[in-house]
Amino acid sequence: MAATVTEAPAYVYGITWADGATAGGAGVADAVVRTVEHGELAAIVSPLESADIRARRRDLLRHADVLQQAFDRSAVIPLGFGTVFDSDDDVVSALLEARYEELVELLHRLDGLVELTVRALYDEQAVLASIVGSEPKIARLRGSSNPSDQMALGEAVAHALAARRARDADEVVASLSSLAREVAIEERVAEYEVIRGAFLVERNRVRKFDAEAEKLARLHHGTIRFKLTGPLPPHHFVAERWAS
Repeated sequence: MAATVTEAPAYVYGITWADGATAGGAGVADAVVRTVEHGELAAIVSPLESADIRARRRDLLRHADVLQQAFDRSAVIPLGFGTVFDSDDDVVSALLEARYEELVELLHRLDGLVELTVRALYDEQAVLASIVGSEPKIARLRGSSNPSDQMALGEAVAHALAARRARDADEVVASLSSLAREVAIEERVAEYEVIRGAFLVERNRVRKFDAEAEKLARLHHGTIRFKLTGPLPPHHFVAERWAS
């Protein structure tokens, strides 16, 4: 059953099915998590003293934890951190009622799907040693003390690294995307980052996805480190679309 409607600002974590939705536990700003229901839908919410909320680490973790707990029980449409409505009534009128058919359709589409995130990073020394060993021109320049050769060496290494990274990223995406419904690739934030991406995968194919990721890790052992996270709610595929 949904909690009593209040006039305080309502922080919204996401939307799930009303049937089976549960409340309780601590959320953002230590507020008690509850639900606001409309028809088949339930918004997972907690009250705020003020609509002005900062992205503190503790609250970011609470936001993720609340969504993960709901996702472990049912399909969830996650909303981005900081999604706040004026009141519970506003959650109903501006979100659940106004977008009812779209939300129901999206929950049905997401049923049985999970997000898996993959980040691949080069070991700097290993990849540079591999590049030097496979590029005779770079090996020759590396042995020169001429300033112009040293400048050419830097440019040659950067070019070779970019080409190597593009090939390896294509390989990772091609291998893993065959097991995914959708793929979201993010911009790299580090020079030796190969790829960071999210994959929307059927829950019953998670083991196959894990096995394929492990196969890639073995293939590139010593050169690329892989980090696989999930199953998670499908943040990368719906959060921005349903922000208030």
